[in-house]
Amino acid sequence: MVAKLKDGLEQVKYKWQEASSLVKKAIVLFTISVILVGGFVFYLVTKVNYGVLFSDLSSADAGIISQDLKEKKIPYQLKDNGKTILIPQTEIDEYRIDLAVDNKLPDSTSGFELFDDASIMTTDEDRKIMYQRALTGELQRAILSLEDVEKVKVILVTPDEDLFASSQKDATASIILTLKKELSQPSIQGIIALTTGAVENLKIENVKVVDSNGRILSSTEEEDDLLGGTGANSKYMELKRAYEESLEQKVERLLEPIYGSEMAKVSINVDLDFDSTESTRTTYANPEIRSENIQATGSGEDIERAQTGQVNDNVTNVTGDDNQGNSSFNRIINNELDTEVVTTISAPGMIRRMTSSIVVSANVPADVQTELEALVASAIGFDEERGDSIAVQGIDFNQGVAVEEEETTKEPSAITNNLNQYLLYFVIFSGVFSTLLIGILLFVLFRKRRKEEEDYLVEEALEETPLNVTPSPMFESLEPDKEPVVEESIEQQKHRIASEQAMNQKRKDDAAKEYALENPEVAAELIKSWLKDIK
Repeated sequence: MVAKLKDGLEQVKYKWQEASSLVKKAIVLFTISVILVGGFVFYLVTKVNYGVLFSDLSSADAGIISQDLKEKKIPYQLKDNGKTILIPQTEIDEYRIDLAVDNKLPDSTSGFELFDDASIMTTDEDRKIMYQRALTGELQRAILSLEDVEKVKVILVTPDEDLFASSQKDATASIILTLKKELSQPSIQGIIALTTGAVENLKIENVKVVDSNGRILSSTEEEDDLLGGTGANSKYMELKRAYEESLEQKVERLLEPIYGSEMAKVSINVDLDFDSTESTRTTYANPEIRSENIQATGSGEDIERAQTGQVNDNVTNVTGDDNQGNSSFNRIINNELDTEVVTTISAPGMIRRMTSSIVVSANVPADVQTELEALVASAIGFDEERGDSIAVQGIDFNQGVAVEEEETTKEPSAITNNLNQYLLYFVIFSGVFSTLLIGILLFVLFRKRRKEEEDYLVEEALEETPLNVTPSPMFESLEPDKEPVVEESIEQQKHRIASEQAMNQKRKDDAAKEYALENPEVAAELIKSWLKDIK
């Protein structure tokens, strides 16, 4: 087996020596390429791709999960100061299922399944606490199911029931939201309605919702007044922006047939008055007599004179005494007033002032600008008395696009940066490996060339030394029949030496041919010099 291996190596060595320099270079380059490609493929195949298991973990949750990963011998990486844990992507789903089975999921909340493990020794107070915990967990699950909510924390305060309904305290709730993106006001109101519907004796005004930045997302009208009307202002700003967008779209649709699609940009700012005013006006008409009351005292003559009035029924009978004393007279008139009360309530949303800016991708002459201003004014309800203004400007949009494209070309994408980084590593690795390989090959070739030179010098020395075969005296005493044996031995030596000389000559010829192929210019000059010497 060893002999066959040696023979195989000798054959390979002989073929390598017999091969031309071009073939040798091709074999070396092919070997280097195969090694580099194989190494790169091996790196890609054996590389472990890590994915995010959990992010934004607390220190306690991160410690529990990392300890469990160590016990299960799953490789992992930590990022963001230990808040993010990465494991191989092929094991993420399976490991999450294992955590759910072991009840080790981070921020896991328990709902009404708490009562599944309740024992018969549980007291009423324990049941109240378990119920509040279960209700809190169910609310957190329900709110967390919303698309824009990333994390949620619910705190409930449910006072004990009182014997007297008048002294019963209301429940309160505080909700802390970590949002993926901004929530709209209807969504916030939906969370509040969900909470109040799930908790007994919980009113809307007793639910407070804040985000992770401490901003109040829920507020009552009284709180709006106290905090500067944050909720009302948000609603008014939405109405203002919606009205502005409707006007902008109207003007853009008006200009699109003239200048083309996306060739006109419109910006309208509307100053709206959201103050609600109420005025009352009272008007009094000419008075009319509604009722009259007459009283009289005195003598009979005076009483008769008083009774000659229009209202006889209101005269009080006066009885005179025997001495014919004086009597009195009293008259009361009630007037009916015609009163008109007018109450006027001005709804919020009155337009104080409107400004419009229009940019078109074309040159706008003065006469065309005037026509455009008149056209837009009639479309948006322009009122000069309010101080409204319209500005029209023509600017070529292609200049801005060119600048934007130039900036975009200057900033390569993240994918390009990563690709360039990998290519840089590959080039560095290939260069180092190629340098080492070339150095080893040069060392081997140098040693081989040196050995060939030494063999060549030895062969020249042998050729210059004459072959003198002098019979030893012992041959003279030999019998005649033994002489052919000695002569045959000498002939064999001569034949061996001649064959060695022929092989050496062949090597020289091959070396000369190879040198001529590698250095054709030197060979040509040498042949020219030989021809000159012959002439």
